Amino acid sequence: MTNDLTHTDADYRAYGPWEQFIRTASDHTMLRRGPLQSLITLSEDVLARGIPGAFVETGVWRGGAGFVMAEAIRRAGDDTRQVWMFDSFEGLPPPSNVDGTRAEQYLRDTDSPWYHDNCCADFDSVVATADQLGFAPRIVKGWFDTTLPTHAEAIGPIALLRIDCDWHDSVLVCLETLFDQVSPGGVVIIDDYFYYDGAAVAVHEFLGRRSAPFRIESVLSDGAGRAYNEGAFLRKIATPDQDRGQRVSTLARFTTRPTNPEHAVHDRTPASQFVGPRR
Repeated sequence: MTNDLTHTDADYRAYGPWEQFIRTASDHTMLRRGPLQSLITLSEDVLARGIPGAFVETGVWRGGAGFVMAEAIRRAGDDTRQVWMFDSFEGLPPPSNVDGTRAEQYLRDTDSPWYHDNCCADFDSVVATADQLGFAPRIVKGWFDTTLPTHAEAIGPIALLRIDCDWHDSVLVCLETLFDQVSPGGVVIIDDYFYYDGAAVAVHEFLGRRSAPFRIESVLSDGAGRAYNEGAFLRKIATPDQDRGQRVSTLARFTTRPTNPEHAVHDRTPASQFVGPRR
């Protein structure tokens, strides 16, 4: 159960027609309202624009974000798209030096409410939850360097690719294996771009080698009256926002929370204090 860490009651109410579903899904994800609302908005956007392809998540944990993508597809009445969910279900592999001091701190702080046994999750429980919610995603267990190349052809075109695997090497494998399958106009979400150094380095290495002009767009949240970066995404559009048809809702970029001036801004603090980024 993670909702006390990630959401307040006011957060839930702010989802509007999604409120009841998110009250269930938030037990299965570490995403706060900023990136979770952004995921809803970006999912709805690619569906509305008819971007072809599957919805793919690499780094599933207990499946909550994948379930949100599946729910967006269900609400759109689209029965042609598959949701794919990839995870080792054995926790995170060891980070490398490029992943930075935050990665080291994460590994040391095993008593943190965000540690969750090194992000381990039970594969059978995720499958069972998907079934209870009425979803039939393809849930694949194993390390990305093995499973992604094996299933890439079966996945086919991708409308939305959500990468939430923390470390440099994992993020790079996901980009190198699946980025070319993202349809023009599709979306790539990099959950840890602002949190772990290695995730940002992997994105810039990959785009830089290709001289790719795709822009990184921030997911901004308001914590105690101060904006902070809580995620990132890019759209496979060379010159974004040059016309109104390419613009996404502000909910994909900026999420406000109730403010309380008595609370300072810190990372990984409970949602009752309205602050801090996490997945």
